[in-house]
Amino acid sequence: MKNQTKTTERLWIFSIGILIISVAILHYSTPTQLHHFHQLYRVLFYLPIILAAFRYQLKGGVITAALVIIINVPPGTYQVKAMMMGYQPRRVENVRVSIDLTTTINIELNSSVLDLGEEVTVVAEREIIKKDMTSSLAAVGSDEIKTMPVQEIGDVLELQAGLVRDAVGGIHVRGGRSGEVAYWVDGIAATDMYSGNMGIEVENSSVQELQVIRGTFNAEYGQAMSGIVNNMLS
Repeated sequence: MKNQTKTTERLWIFSIGILIISVAILHYSTPTQLHHFHQLYRVLFYLPIILAAFRYQLKGGVITAALVIIINVPPGTYQVKAMMMGYQPRRVENVRVSIDLTTTINIELNSSVLDLGEEVTVVAEREIIKKDMTSSLAAVGSDEIKTMPVQEIGDVLELQAGLVRDAVGGIHVRGGRSGEVAYWVDGIAATDMYSGNMGIEVENSSVQELQVIRGTFNAEYGQAMSGIVNNMLS
């Protein structure tokens, strides 16, 4: 009897886990431009929470809700809409999400007795100081790259403060050697171990965000002394 109970509990936990992982994979593999699909996936995230609350009461529902919190949104510009019963909905536009940084939005909702079907739209202001930024960082989005007079990623890097390109195309950060720069593409090291330059060619149109970290950087980046060039593809 005890073995049967343990098997049943494992099946419940396994089913809830599979639901969370499946919806998360759909969410992160769908392009950010398809907003309707992402809205559907956010609704589907409630299914494992309901099942966990039904099986394990309030504790199970709270733990599952904590597991499905989205903390790894792909970089780009988003619209955030906050709704709560008894308050007017409010939408925040032009919310910028950058690589490895946390974007915090404080939304104040006005209380409402009647549902008037109205929502308030505000434009998010870009933070001047990033509280979780511990190094000198420059981020260039796809919209900015389109307006720049550049032909390749090296031209974009050359326009950033503290970066210089030599006659053979090597990038120097704050006077360091070109081989002291590490290049990353979608979280994967892309440095040519022979020349020290970027080992692959990346088209400007395929870059969602280009990030340049100068000087100190987190321990997640290795094999670099001068700086990090981080490319996130769209």
